Amino acid sequence: MRVGDDGELQGAVGQKIEASENLTNGMAIISSQQYLDEDIVAHHMEQMQGQDELVLEVVDSGGTDDDGNDLMVLYDGHHRKAAAENLGIPIRYTEISDRDRNQMFGNLTGEDFLESNYIDSEWRYISSNRLVW
Repeated sequence: MRVGDDGELQGAVGQKIEASENLTNGMAIISSQQYLDEDIVAHHMEQMQGQDELVLEVVDSGGTDDDGNDLMVLYDGHHRKAAAENLGIPIRYTEISDRDRNQMFGNLTGEDFLESNYIDSEWRYISSNRLVW
């Protein structure tokens, strides 16, 4: 991303981007998982019928994007997220505690954390599907 002559944020090909477009619930949540098994999504949709809200946990990567936003990683729940979106169920994201983070991921932060949690594609913002870098 870069700032254009008019002071607006612009993407790699020059399209204007709202800074908040890459934020979800005020957080820059990213994922490196693009592949979804539609059978698993369908299964979750059946289980989630009538649910009022889906809560998914995110973890602080210890890194920031080019705009200085702390990067939170959606490390699990991609199929449930897709199911909720298909059903129109609101999704709320919560950050796991430092204690849980340390138990699950150790002391990894920044690039080391992202590398160890890489799944199948480049890191993208979950709200806009735009590349982080």
